[in-house]
Amino acid sequence: MATIKDVSKFCGVSVATVSRVINRDANVRESTRRKVLEAIDELHYVPNAIAKNLRTDKTKRILVLLAGISNQFYSKVLVGMERRAEEDGYRTAIAITHNNADIERQCFENLKMHFYDGVVSLSSALDSEYLNDIYDHFPIAFCSEYVENTKIPYIGVDNEKAGYDATKFYIDQGFTKIAFIGTKLKYGSAAERELGYKKALSDAEIPENKDYIFYGNYSFDAGETAGRHFLSLPKMPQAIFSISDAMAIGAMRELIKNGIKIGKEVHICGFDNTKISEVYMPSLTTVSQPRFEIGYTVMDRLIRRIETGGKMETIKLTHKIIVRES
Repeated sequence: MATIKDVSKFCGVSVATVSRVINRDANVRESTRRKVLEAIDELHYVPNAIAKNLRTDKTKRILVLLAGISNQFYSKVLVGMERRAEEDGYRTAIAITHNNADIERQCFENLKMHFYDGVVSLSSALDSEYLNDIYDHFPIAFCSEYVENTKIPYIGVDNEKAGYDATKFYIDQGFTKIAFIGTKLKYGSAAERELGYKKALSDAEIPENKDYIFYGNYSFDAGETAGRHFLSLPKMPQAIFSISDAMAIGAMRELIKNGIKIGKEVHICGFDNTKISEVYMPSLTTVSQPRFEIGYTVMDRLIRRIETGGKMETIKLTHKIIVRES
């Protein structure tokens, strides 16, 4: 393990300067601060007092990274995490990153300083190289979302199979005009759900119609825009698969406003089985993820890694289609 003298030598400053940077002294030049922090990162240096705690004890705290709190999907996942953490005396802390790589990077720096024993990430804006380097030294797990080309284990559902099953659900009813609402935002789950949709069409020898594919941003407004797009087509789709409940309901609202009978003229399936999918009228058919179980499982595996140093593995839990009025 590197020492403060190693950091001092590496970046060509005094030990006192390194100490002032660690203690966030405002009188240190910004250029010097950056140089010291880069050296700490490069050498994986842990301050002596913290290093002692690292060898003898744990913080019993786990950091959970969220892009935001507006997504209803997260609620039961977080309850599952908290339930498992409490069983072994751990506490969770939530950090909202707003998909800002700088904010997220600072959270991982706190992990290096041993403010937390591990991190669960539900969304990441960081590149795979940085994440792989962190994972080589600290307990980290992805939950529900992941970054491609990383070694970090993922706990969630098989999104490609879920997209496939949702599309095939309509194919099995004899529908051939099946539309898709997705996103071009950088989310692995979104790409996999779209891949599943396209594979189901291909396996059924149904030609892909680009007019039936609409990209939004997970919001109700985007769903409404999708609804207007489908209404403008010479032939309306018979069914619509959306990668989120919010966009599905937005589309449904727009179609209803224009006199379309949902569940008869057009069928709609969302994703996540959030509360609004059940209470909205008409209620929304949706792909359900075992959200509590996902949260509980990722926390269970992370705590095992912290306690024993063992390896974590990617685990894909079972989804199911909840058939409702839409």
